Amino acid sequence: MKKTRNIIKINLKNQLIKNFTYLSIVQLLNILLPLILIPYLLRILKSYNYGLIVYAQSIIAYIVILVNFGFDFSATKNISKNSNNKAKINEITSSVIIIKLLFFGISIIILFGIFFVVSIRKEMILLLLFSMHMVLMDIIIPIWFFQGIEKMKPISISILITKLVYVVLVFLFIKKEEDFLLVPVLNLVGVFIGGTYSLYLIFAKYSVKLYLPKKNIIIFYIKDSFALFLSRISSQVYVYASKFLIGTFIGLNELAYYDIAEKVVRVIKLPQYILSQVLFPRFSKKIDKHIYKRMQLISLLFVILAIIAIYNFAPFIITLINNESNELATRILRILIFSVFPVYIVSYYATLLLIPLGFEKIWTKISIYSVLLYLTLFLLLYIFKLVNVINLTFLNVIIEFYVLFTSFYQCKKLKILL
Repeated sequence: MKKTRNIIKINLKNQLIKNFTYLSIVQLLNILLPLILIPYLLRILKSYNYGLIVYAQSIIAYIVILVNFGFDFSATKNISKNSNNKAKINEITSSVIIIKLLFFGISIIILFGIFFVVSIRKEMILLLLFSMHMVLMDIIIPIWFFQGIEKMKPISISILITKLVYVVLVFLFIKKEEDFLLVPVLNLVGVFIGGTYSLYLIFAKYSVKLYLPKKNIIIFYIKDSFALFLSRISSQVYVYASKFLIGTFIGLNELAYYDIAEKVVRVIKLPQYILSQVLFPRFSKKIDKHIYKRMQLISLLFVILAIIAIYNFAPFIITLINNESNELATRILRILIFSVFPVYIVSYYATLLLIPLGFEKIWTKISIYSVLLYLTLFLLLYIFKLVNVINLTFLNVIIEFYVLFTSFYQCKKLKILL
C-alpha cells in the first residue's frame, strides 16, 4: 500500500513538472517572441506607429477580458474536477465556447456602435478591427481546456505555430513605416492557423463533442464564472488603463517606451504566473501545504534577486530592445520592476488559496476596491495636473502593493494562511 502511494506521488510530481515545462513554453512564446520583434518594429515603424498599435491593443484588451469571462479559472477548475467524466467535459467545453462566441458577437456590435457614434480616424478603426485577433485567440486556442485535463504539450505546439507564423510573416512583410496596419493582420493569420490546430486536437484527438447545451446550463456557467469575471476585469483594468491613459493624455511615443518596460516586467512575472497556473488545477482538488510553503520561499528569493538585477541592468536592457539608450524607458522600467514583488506574493493568496477554497467573492471585492483606488488616485493626478508617464507608473506599483496587503489581511482574517 505504501509503495503504491509513493508511485502515485512520483507520478503526480512528474505530471506537475511536465505541465510546468510546457506551460513555460506557452508563456515564453507569448511574451518573448513579441519582445524579440520590438527592436525590428521600432526601427521600421518608428515609436509613434508602434505606440498606435499598442494603443489599439490596450482597448481591445478589455474585450478580451469580457470574452474570457474568468473561464481561464472557472473552466479549468470545473474540467479538473470532472476529468474522468466525459459527458461533463463535453458540457463544460461546449458551454464555455458558446458563451465566448456570444460575447464575441456582442463585442463586435458594441465596437461598430462606437465607430458609428464617435469620430475615429480610419487607420484607428482598421487597427481596432484587426486587433480583434486577440479575442479570436482566446476563443479558438482554449488553454483552459488543456490546463483542466493537465495536458499542456499539445497546446504548447499550437502556441508555437501561432507565434512562429506571426514572427516569420513580420520579417517578410513589414518593410516600411506605412506597413503598421499589417502587424495585427499578420498576427491574425498566425492565430487562425494555430487555432485550427488546437480545435482539431480538442475535437479529434480528445473526442470532445460540441453541442448546444440547454439555456439553464449556459446560464449556470455564466453565473459560476461571474465573480471571477469581475475580479479579472477589476484586476486588469488598471494594467491596461495605464497604457490607454498614456496614449490618450500623454502621447504615443511615451506609450511605446512604457510598453517596452512593461514587456520586460512581464517576462519577470512569467515564472510565477506559470507556477500558479500549473498548481491551480491540483490545488482545486486538494491544497498541498508542503508544496505551497516550499514554492512560496523559492518565489520570494527569486523575485528579490530579479528586482535587484533588472534595476541595475535597466539601461543595458532598454538599449538592447530599443536599439538605443532611452532615459525615460529606463526610469519606467526601474519603477515598474517593483510591482513584481506584490504580484508574486499575491498569487499565493489569491490563485492558490482564496479561489481554490471557494472565496472567489472575497477576491472579487479586493479587485474592485483596487480599481476604485486606482481611479481615485488618477482623478487626483488629473485635477492637480500631475498626469505623466512616471506618475502613472508609480500609480501601478502602489495599486499592486494595495492588493498584496488586502489579500494578506483577508487570508489572515479567514484563517487560511499556510
